Amino acid sequence: DAAATTTHPSTVLGFGPFGDVKSYGAGRFYASWYPAGLLAEGPDLTPPPLSALTPQARDRIRDGIREGLKRYLPLTDRVFETAQAIRIEGGWVYARGRGQISERGASLHKRDKWGVLRSGNYLSIDTGKYSVAPWIAEQLATSLTD
Repeated sequence: DAAATTTHPSTVLGFGPFGDVKSYGAGRFYASWYPAGLLAEGPDLTPPPLSALTPQARDRIRDGIREGLKRYLPLTDRVFETAQAIRIEGGWVYARGRGQISERGASLHKRDKWGVLRSGNYLSIDTGKYSVAPWIAEQLATSLTD
């Protein structure tokens, strides 16, 4: 099975347009490219509404992510070539800070205070970056069973 044997290091691009590739092993990957995947943004606590994505819109997003990452990380193309399935998923990214995601100096990009904060039985989880959420969840689950 080609997808199960495809490897790619986890990589974060933090310059100009940006994105990342996370390898979760066994041929499973998370890939993002903000210029292709960012559909809405806003400064309010309540996110702006998103309309349902058509199959054509999902294809455009997938192709945009692939092309954007391929330009900087050519190995990423192999991940897409060998994929048995590609799901376009999404959600809201909440971050402390202000400014547009495309602004280099926006305080929105200063997400260095992430992790699990514990106060007694209360746990607050700040992922800082969406792509580290699975790792934080694993760390949290491990700490709760210890």
